[in-house]
Amino acid sequence: MSSVRKIKEQLDGRGKFVKVPPSDSDDSATAADMPDLEGGGEYRAAAWDDGDSPSSALTASAGPAAGQVRYYKVWPGKNRFCCRGRIMTGPWSDLPFNGCAWTTIAIPSFLYFRFAAPVLWEHWGPGYPIFCAYALASTIVSLSLTSCTDPGYIRRQPQQGPEPAAEDGTAPQRNMYGRTPPQQVTIDTSLGRSTFTWCRTCELWRPPKSHHCTDCGQCVLGFDHHCPFVNNCVGVRNHVYFLTFLGSVVWLGSTVMLGTMMAMDRALRHPRPRPPTARSAQALLPAQRP
Repeated sequence: MSSVRKIKEQLDGRGKFVKVPPSDSDDSATAADMPDLEGGGEYRAAAWDDGDSPSSALTASAGPAAGQVRYYKVWPGKNRFCCRGRIMTGPWSDLPFNGCAWTTIAIPSFLYFRFAAPVLWEHWGPGYPIFCAYALASTIVSLSLTSCTDPGYIRRQPQQGPEPAAEDGTAPQRNMYGRTPPQQVTIDTSLGRSTFTWCRTCELWRPPKSHHCTDCGQCVLGFDHHCPFVNNCVGVRNHVYFLTFLGSVVWLGSTVMLGTMMAMDRALRHPRPRPPTARSAQALLPAQRP
């Protein structure tokens, strides 16, 4: 039995393909029989458990040539990387919105700590200004974590797509928007029956509650939405950071507004006495008789 037939039989028995370097002893699988991957090599089948998902059904192990190039340099999405791939942010199109968010946080906070906080510190003690400083620190940290954390991108790997539709001359079904509905498959997993959807852009089976982000060009696990103000998607890995950021912004805005009103009320009710000038001091002196 040839290796190609073995691979097909193991695939029918719920197997996965793992890319291995080409071998001189096994030359029965040709380029016409197997799809090609960058870096050479061929596909071989290996068993996988029932709890795995189609997203991991077809994987490719990194070869020697792929190990010499960092993955962020060949990233297929629109994200930006810095610090040699350790920090990931969103696309360049989100920079104006992200800059607007940082400016909206920085300018009112600077004005508060420059003018209102000294008045509150002098008359009511350091408690309220320190409380507002904690709110500002929480906002900055949570926004940075939301912007620079991987939201749960599903790594693109070679996977076997759905079977092509039979060419019987019938037009494919379309939804109310005139689009062809995505192809789905239901599989029994350890968590129950799960429906996986085939992404035509990323060419992978995405798990349930995952969607393709058109702004980033990637499928996101637990996708909530793409927020341009944080310059990132909101997914399963940074959803907690995003909720913390929203709470911190409300906390910071309310404390800054209330503190500013308290400082303005204090300044209007009890204005500081102005230092006497030379003219006013002369007016206070008794008039000299001739």
